[in-house]
Parts: sequence; C-alpha cells; structure tokens
Amino acid sequence: SFCEDVYEIKLDKGNKKAAEQIDLKQYDERFALSGKPIVNVGVNFSSKTRNITAWMIIQGLEILLPYISIGLQNRDGTRNGYWQN
Repeated sequence: SFCEDVYEIKLDKGNKKAAEQIDLKQYDERFALSGKPIVNVGVNFSSKTRNITAWMIIQGLEILLPYISIGLQNRDGTRNGYWQN
C-alpha cells in the first residue's frame, strides 16, 4: 500500500464524532514512522439502514484524489460524503 489508512467507524453517532476520536486518540501518530502518507477517515454506520450514511476524509485527501471520486451514490440516486482538509 502506498499510504496508511486510519478509519474510525461509529454506530449511529455521526462521522464528526468518528473524526474527533481519530484526533483525540491520535491514532495517526502510530503510523508516523512508516514514512508513508496518512489518510484519516471518519465514518458513520446506521443501524436503521444497515449502511454507511456519512463519511469524511479528515486528512490526506490530496493523496487520494487521483484514485477516487468523492461522493457515494445511494440506491435512490442521492449522494453523500464529503471531505475536510
């Protein structure tokens, strides 16, 4: 892998809470010595829909842009997901 991925997934608490925990617990610092770029992603999983309902890339978007398209398309055609640098 060309980068280290840090995911925090929350059940019914929101992607912002997941992002806050990555920062609070400093999960990304565990990978700092790898020398690879680090990508932090906060995710919310809904128990009602049993699906990812929101996500955000907190750090590392510039690394992923050539490889991904931002926004997930739902079955009804709507899109969700966003990033924050």
